[in-house]
Amino acid sequence: MTSGSQREFAALLVRHEAFWSRDDVEVPLKGTSRWPYITTDDFAWDLPSPAGFLEPEMLEVGHFLPQYEARFEERGHLDGDFFWSAMPLRSVPWFEAIVGCQAYYSLPGGAMSGEVRLSSLDDFDPIATLEANPWFHKLIEFTEGLVDLSHGRFPVSPPIARGPWDIVSATRGATDTLLDMYDRPEALAHMAEACADVWIAVTRRLASIVPPWHGGYVSQAGVWAPTYSVLPQSDASVSVSSEMYRELMAPVDRRVAQAWTAAIFHLHSAGLQVVDEVLGLMEGRALNVVLDGSGPALAELLPILQHVQAAGAPLHVMAFSRADADGVVGGLEARGLAVMYVPTP
Repeated sequence: MTSGSQREFAALLVRHEAFWSRDDVEVPLKGTSRWPYITTDDFAWDLPSPAGFLEPEMLEVGHFLPQYEARFEERGHLDGDFFWSAMPLRSVPWFEAIVGCQAYYSLPGGAMSGEVRLSSLDDFDPIATLEANPWFHKLIEFTEGLVDLSHGRFPVSPPIARGPWDIVSATRGATDTLLDMYDRPEALAHMAEACADVWIAVTRRLASIVPPWHGGYVSQAGVWAPTYSVLPQSDASVSVSSEMYRELMAPVDRRVAQAWTAAIFHLHSAGLQVVDEVLGLMEGRALNVVLDGSGPALAELLPILQHVQAAGAPLHVMAFSRADADGVVGGLEARGLAVMYVPTP
């Protein structure tokens, strides 16, 4: 870097630090994601058929690394105010596959998913040891490959980290999971605790592999943090009441949210009925809200997002339209705010 660009970079890092501390700033962090929203269209996969079941040996790390390099060369390490990071293949359901779900892909459909594997709660036993798990080994291989490719030029982040309840829902099936919440809540909570154990173990191992980048770490949210940063997800909470979430789901989500001091807890705008419960478990962590195209209009969401800011939580918003991104910037205070426009394919 030139001396001028070094000063600009240092000033940007200060703004990222201010996001976490919610210091006064003139403008929020904002930018356009280089990655489109989650889709298989972001890579050339070289799979044996357009659709089918995915096995870890089908994913050759060396096949994908030149594609990551090309992404980096598009714009360098910046997406507006955000830092671009390389993460293991975003479409792959890593966490679901690690606990035993069969990964399924459809390239024409642009998606991958973890297929239901349990007809009963009684036979759930997640991997006895991660070291014997082929999907875990492939995730480590990808992470190590990206670290080597980066050579300090860009940050490496964890993959999309489905939270324990999302893993439960994938493993058991969404409908049976909801029924189990009423019929067998203790057994379901035990299953979620086991998934949380796996989630924490996996993210800790990834953190041990990824070196700091300019003294900190970057997650898929594009925000630099002084410590390892990851986005725990709780998409499954979109279908439950705030009371059900508080009584059953929140204790497990608290474990994964508090596993990392720079966690950015992920919710969808269609599921903000649980926002107060989530704010209660974060203790200084940030909240990420994805504005769903089929969810409430921005005018309805702004008071809720203002409530999040009033509660003192750093807020990261992903919007799928520039109008919504601009509306968030105009409708919320700048301190502790990051707004990312995410193109859709």
